[in-house]
Amino acid sequence: MIPGVQGTVMIDPQAPDEERYKFFGITFGSAIRHWPDQLSGAHTYRCFVCCSPDGIQWRRLAGPCATPYYTDTQNQMLYDSERGIYAAYLRSLNDFGRAISRAESSDPAAVPWPADYSRPWQEIFDDRYAHIDEEAFPTVLSADAHDPPDTDLYNPSITRYEGYYLSFPSVYRHYPEQKADQDSDEYRGRGQGAGFANDGPLEVQMAVSRDGKSFERPDRTPYVALGPQGSFDGGTLYLGVGMLSRGNEWYQYCTASPMTHGAQSGGARSSAIARLIQTRDRFMAVEADRAGGELTTAPVRQSGRHLVANADCGAMGLIRFELSSTDGSVVDGFSFDDCDPVDLNQIEKIVTWRGKGTLPAGSFRIGARLMSTRLYSLRFVG
Repeated sequence: MIPGVQGTVMIDPQAPDEERYKFFGITFGSAIRHWPDQLSGAHTYRCFVCCSPDGIQWRRLAGPCATPYYTDTQNQMLYDSERGIYAAYLRSLNDFGRAISRAESSDPAAVPWPADYSRPWQEIFDDRYAHIDEEAFPTVLSADAHDPPDTDLYNPSITRYEGYYLSFPSVYRHYPEQKADQDSDEYRGRGQGAGFANDGPLEVQMAVSRDGKSFERPDRTPYVALGPQGSFDGGTLYLGVGMLSRGNEWYQYCTASPMTHGAQSGGARSSAIARLIQTRDRFMAVEADRAGGELTTAPVRQSGRHLVANADCGAMGLIRFELSSTDGSVVDGFSFDDCDPVDLNQIEKIVTWRGKGTLPAGSFRIGARLMSTRLYSLRFVG
């Protein structure tokens, strides 16, 4: 199919049938041997583009690499329908270590992709380990001061959903690089002291963006957590691109290993592909314990006749909702006292006030009063 590569495949909604499938990724040695008239050893770990009519028979698009930079790991391309351009998410480096940068092009086949390179393209290409220049392709997702020391990000794993960009990066905490004579119990099996360089565990977290250019991680807890040490998923986790919908369940797929990052380079490898199942629209939640709590949204414009809640109240919890105008006054008939309580575990519950669920027109704030509850999402329907 495609020899010696690492990257991702997309379905291009703008392409002719013969180029419907696009691959964006990096080359290894076997790709160079397969295309000796097109590639050389300098192309290793550079991104290029392939296309296919069926996802099976592939050809490399003519021309040089998409970028001249060394971009190890899972790079990704998608079509940004709002802007009418193609966006690629690339492995880069900054002061915190590994990060994710974004490149843009109106035509993915027109290579190299346009950028404000800080030095000549060929000079960058000839530099075996030239990492992405921030001026050429800006960083969109990175570790920061809120992360533990020696932490960086792998693998963008970006999916478009309901107009938003969802990213599921692997967050990598590096073990310290030990000298060969260090052999304490604290460090055994870690770093160079155990024969493993560039070592540490990885978990999957979640980041979100409205524009695909500025991502935030609202919660640093794992989206996919490591399993017990020694289990098939106890060392490293990498989430694939995309989600499959089956009724009220979503499937995602993850590469998992019991080994930490450096240990996979130290000898025999072990990995598996796992299917992850979660209930629809339950990425994150606002949680309240038995003591309860309240929240109020920013003003939102009504875009449907009904307000639908996705919440898990269990047996002991409940939620009431209230609508207020942008000046803070409660909308008549839509107070907490008027609201029929939401309880149980419901994916798509229409909120009602004294039995009526039709919302007023215009903009308003939504207040929620919660107890022993996880509130995952609110949306308008109808």
